[in-house]
Amino acid sequence: MPYSLLVFVTIALTSVPRFSPLAESIDVRAFYPLHGCWVSEQVEPVSLEYWFNPTPDTMIGMSQTIRGGENVWYEFMRISKTETGDIFYTAAPSGQTPTEFRLVSFVNGQAVFENAEHDFPQFVIYLLPDGGVLNARFEGTVDGENRIVDFVKQRAPSCLFDHIETTADK
Repeated sequence: MPYSLLVFVTIALTSVPRFSPLAESIDVRAFYPLHGCWVSEQVEPVSLEYWFNPTPDTMIGMSQTIRGGENVWYEFMRISKTETGDIFYTAAPSGQTPTEFRLVSFVNGQAVFENAEHDFPQFVIYLLPDGGVLNARFEGTVDGENRIVDFVKQRAPSCLFDHIETTADK
């Protein structure tokens, strides 16, 4: 094959939009079980997570951690489908630059998002609730050592503090 034709074919193939076979089979509404308010089981610190109802291409969430009646952490989250068909989990914790994690697996209600270039975590894993419990896991390596952070939250009637006891209430 002549060199110029090879270059043309290479450019043509690499400029075609990529479509994710995984994402083509689902849209963001598959994450509907996340909607609503979730509260950690422990009394202190209190961790709240709220997800709005999804549209076919976007779901918005936010998280807050309270210790001693004071906000010590917050995060804005988004699950969105791009024009190429990929689904991303985007997290913007406590005013930091947002980080995107691409959906790499969605099997039996377990969604695995990955960003191998991120410091920590490299994986964000949600086990979509089938009832009143939400499990989320953040995995990766820090300084060459494996690290896992698990969150278990219960469905709550609302994310208002009128039903959440903290040490500030005592």
